Amino acid sequence: SLTYRDENERLREQIAELQAKLKKRQEAKDEKEVAQMGAAAAAAAELQRQAQQPPQQAVASHPPETASHPPAASNASVGRAAYRLTRELIRSRCNAHNIILVTFVNFQRCDYGLTWSGHVVRLGLSNYLVGAMDGKALELLASKKVPTFDMESGLTTADYGWGTKNFRKLGLRKCELILSLLSAGADPIVTDADALITRDPTPFVMRLRPEAQVLVTSDHLMATDDAAAESLELPKRASSSAWNIGYFYLHHSALPA
Repeated sequence: SLTYRDENERLREQIAELQAKLKKRQEAKDEKEVAQMGAAAAAAAELQRQAQQPPQQAVASHPPETASHPPAASNASVGRAAYRLTRELIRSRCNAHNIILVTFVNFQRCDYGLTWSGHVVRLGLSNYLVGAMDGKALELLASKKVPTFDMESGLTTADYGWGTKNFRKLGLRKCELILSLLSAGADPIVTDADALITRDPTPFVMRLRPEAQVLVTSDHLMATDDAAAESLELPKRASSSAWNIGYFYLHHSALPA
């Protein structure tokens, strides 16, 4: 029969074996995380290198004066019918891949809309629209030749304030906007006005179609896959963080018939 000494020896061997397995697993995990951090560092270095180079075209405060758009209304009530968000307007602003870039601002945040559209113009893109949440915003955006549309909200022209009643109502207007875009058969990328577009997103989206009907960003602060590969994040890890619809893509087929 086994003695206490024999039993203790066997337990020590089992413990040592388990510790060895745990060490291997931890080393493999550490190697993966080091690789991810290395890829993230390389991506950050590349962004820094690009930032140090002068842009091929300066970012304008607004699109060039030659931009095609209806004439600016002389006041908030004149000519607003020309700025309705119609199916024809939406379809005319989609690119060859049916993608349209959309954001929206009120008068308080018109500078955001001008900056956002300036970055899009720098990329040589024309498949975009900026919604005007009030008459003063519509007049200003139109006067700057920004492709705009009237989405009069009846909300404040000042700051919405995160979490306020106006902020929650703004979310409903955003949903209405997305439904209008999808109903027109467009595949929109809807962003917050402070979420700039620094590269044409169409190639990234096209790699994932037709499987991807909805793409959304999250508040996960570290890549869960190879950052350099620009692939989708791993759901089991990224979904643990809050979704952030600052960037939001939807294929029109996501809307039930």
